[in-house]
Amino acid sequence: MAAPLEELSRHCRAVTEGDLTARAASSSVAEIDQVARTHNEMLHSLSELLRHERDFTANASHPCAPRSPACSSPWRRASPRTTTPGCGPC
Repeated sequence: MAAPLEELSRHCRAVTEGDLTARAASSSVAEIDQVARTHNEMLHSLSELLRHERDFTANASHPCAPRSPACSSPWRRASPRTTTPGCGPC
């Protein structure tokens, strides 16, 4: 039982050091497998959340970026003369 726990511990240390691609492997102990699966699901959710945050930051960091709130409101789309300094019409 010590070996599967040591392997899970190594995996957790890799995640702690920033490796969000590390996934815990299954073992021969059902309870440890359950913890490993839950941990892997948590990492998947965290990775998706971080990806969405990066996408949002990339799109919202410029007022004329696609899908940014500044360009997606109906009143800005309705007026072709609306511009943001340094940009063309949104």
